[in-house]
Amino acid sequence: MVMVAGFIGGAVDAASGGETGTVLLVAVILLVFIPQLSVTVRRLHDLDRSGWWFWLGLVPLVGGLILLVWFCMKGTEGDNQYGPNPLNPVPLAVFD
Repeated sequence: MVMVAGFIGGAVDAASGGETGTVLLVAVILLVFIPQLSVTVRRLHDLDRSGWWFWLGLVPLVGGLILLVWFCMKGTEGDNQYGPNPLNPVPLAVFD
């Protein structure tokens, strides 16, 4: 999505001669960063790791690969320090 915004932003900049495309690119990056951070921290918590491990992705080459391997692993079984297992069904007594 960021690549598409960058491409469109470059085309807008070239056509208008201004910095409208740059503003568009920065807006898309800011709109994508918060949800990405949220999903990453939730996944790390599912693995019983702190959300601060998010910053490992800034280490060139190996940081992103380590995070990718962790994200492909199965989460911890049962409850962990960050809460219950989201894959365990919880009976709801809504209609009782």
